[in-house]
Amino acid sequence: MLGTIAKAGKVLDLFSADAQERGVSEVAAELKIPKSSAHALLATLCQLGLVRQLENSRYRLGWRLMELYRALVDTTTLLGPPHLQLQRVADAMNAIAHVGALEGPKVVFLDEAVGGQERNFAVSQIGHRAPALTTALGKVLLSFEERQADGLALQEAGRQARNELDQVCARGYAVDLQGCVPDLHCVAAPIFDASGCVQTAISFAVPPHRFSRDFPRLLNCVRWLTRDVTKASMLMHTKR
Repeated sequence: MLGTIAKAGKVLDLFSADAQERGVSEVAAELKIPKSSAHALLATLCQLGLVRQLENSRYRLGWRLMELYRALVDTTTLLGPPHLQLQRVADAMNAIAHVGALEGPKVVFLDEAVGGQERNFAVSQIGHRAPALTTALGKVLLSFEERQADGLALQEAGRQARNELDQVCARGYAVDLQGCVPDLHCVAAPIFDASGCVQTAISFAVPPHRFSRDFPRLLNCVRWLTRDVTKASMLMHTKR
């Protein structure tokens, strides 16, 4: 049973913005399993609504995932600021804003707002996963995760990475110089929940030629926004 669930998860992982449709033969080849097994997995996922079969007998992700996403958003107390607030700040700063959370050794992008002049070249990162140590978001989250959960995501990190994360935690923000997205420099800060733990973080990114000049404003802005979300989370907690 557990093996079947793991294989079903691997099937879902095959779908992306670049691979929106998959056929039975593709799934079998990617997972190195018989076509009959691939067909059975896809049929089961169809019954669950996690994938849907098209008229050409190929498969796409199913609408049930939208319901699960809505449930995730509605039951998670601290994802980040409302999207409209994130967009307003991104517009005011002419920056690209991201909200991210840690998932093992990777950071997953939960929300994105592209401001003003940066709309011409930005590519949506929502749902994208990246090695945490290559992003400002990931560095901030890892620096606090190490202290909150015995550093489970950092077991394979070297001394240099740990030293950098110690510095990030001490100063309360992280910087990424084109580590994840080419032609963008980022600064990120953590969001704290009512118990003082960090679940998510916010970053602002601009092209390299603007970063040095705009860094003080970007840092002040990301600190203000994360503190605002933290206060809102604590207020909601006290009202319960």
